[in-house]
Amino acid sequence: FIAMAKNASDMKVVGEYLSYDPYGLVFRRDDPAFAAVVERTFARMASERRLAELYNKWFLRRLPTGETLNLPMSPQLEEVFRMLGQPE
Repeated sequence: FIAMAKNASDMKVVGEYLSYDPYGLVFRRDDPAFAAVVERTFARMASERRLAELYNKWFLRRLPTGETLNLPMSPQLEEVFRMLGQPE
């Protein structure tokens, strides 16, 4: 895992992504109340324009464990955020 390698600053992800498939969150099935909470939360974060801020917090800045993933946002995700009204 790059973030935990001693020479992490010497490494980076290069080349094309192997997959552009969407990712998702996993939570218990058959729980419509919880699914509604998740949907409302994402809608609120998008309307408050916090998605890019949260991405940067977890993928570009130092994590609570001390590692830094340093994974810039893909052009595809930037476009999704732009469509949701997020700042560029």
